[in-house]
Amino acid sequence: MKIYFQILLILGVALHADPQPVSDCSCAHQTVEESYQKSEAVFLGRVVKTEIRFEKEVETPLMQYASEYIVGTFEVRKAWKGNLDSFVEVRTSKSGCGIRFIIADVYLVFAAKANNQLITGLCQLTKDERLAKEDVETLNNKYPGSHR
Repeated sequence: MKIYFQILLILGVALHADPQPVSDCSCAHQTVEESYQKSEAVFLGRVVKTEIRFEKEVETPLMQYASEYIVGTFEVRKAWKGNLDSFVEVRTSKSGCGIRFIIADVYLVFAAKANNQLITGLCQLTKDERLAKEDVETLNNKYPGSHR
């Protein structure tokens, strides 16, 4: 009987536990400074367009591997790093590690470069401006930036 109550207690606790969101990504914590150093471009920008693109990555005699990804077009408002035009495209994964860019929202973007494209994801500290106030303050204090 004692075991029965222990099982009920464990089940009760498990059922009332606060569920946490699950991410497909496993990222090591990075500081703003570390993300800045690893990035090709760091900027604050407003999303003006998003689109899903399709890219053939690898083709073998037996199978073709392909990927879909999202490209956000940003109007750059302030740049701390990188030689950026007024509008830039940034690629992100369509999977759980990608950023869901929302048109008209402003983001702090830390982007690497691969195959001549700027890329970002959850592990790069890219986030909505409303969640990035401390990061923007750190960038403003440590690195010169240019307003657009």
